[in-house]
Amino acid sequence: MQRISALIVMTFFSTALCAADWKLRTVIETPGNKKDLSLIGKDQTNQGGANINRFGFYSDLVYDRFTGTWLALSDRGPGGGVLDYATRVQRIFVPTNPIRGDIWQPIVLRSVLFKDANGTLLNGLNPLLLNGDKSTLGASFDPEGIAIGPRGHMFVADEYGPSVYEFDRHGRFIRRFETPGNLKPTESTGLPNYVDGRSVVTSGRQDNRGFEGLTT
Repeated sequence: MQRISALIVMTFFSTALCAADWKLRTVIETPGNKKDLSLIGKDQTNQGGANINRFGFYSDLVYDRFTGTWLALSDRGPGGGVLDYATRVQRIFVPTNPIRGDIWQPIVLRSVLFKDANGTLLNGLNPLLLNGDKSTLGASFDPEGIAIGPRGHMFVADEYGPSVYEFDRHGRFIRRFETPGNLKPTESTGLPNYVDGRSVVTSGRQDNRGFEGLTT
């Protein structure tokens, strides 16, 4: 059976101003093999791999009222942090019937890859696999929540840190907000550990329990 994206895009439609009158109108399933517009693997389309034009899944979805489009955020990719995956966000257009409220399959307008200050692609691999060190976050990135700020900049919640990043509209790193000390994953020795769970991490964020939703 063809794999389906984790989140199903839905629309709700109301003919009155009362919230009680809102009803589910349409359900659109995005196939797990849907392609994006990234250039990764453009000459290797028959070789498979997580990076090759993979649309990803809906970890978060935010509407951009200035452009009438949506930003669909993938997380760290398939495999739960053990596969090489360049993290990305998709700018999509969702065709909508303004009268009935029906929607159709989203159209990918642009695929934006996240990059650090040096232009290095941020990656879904966990810090041990990417950096060879559990205590070094490096370019490991697990984006879960997204919000749109001034000038179209993107604020993205990362689960590894846990961290909140700001990127420009092209996915280029602007800054990372300081994470409160009591949230940083730390061993009893005082060393940070961005990989292990409760048996090793004695304070701060537990494995796969970092920042999720985000709003501005």
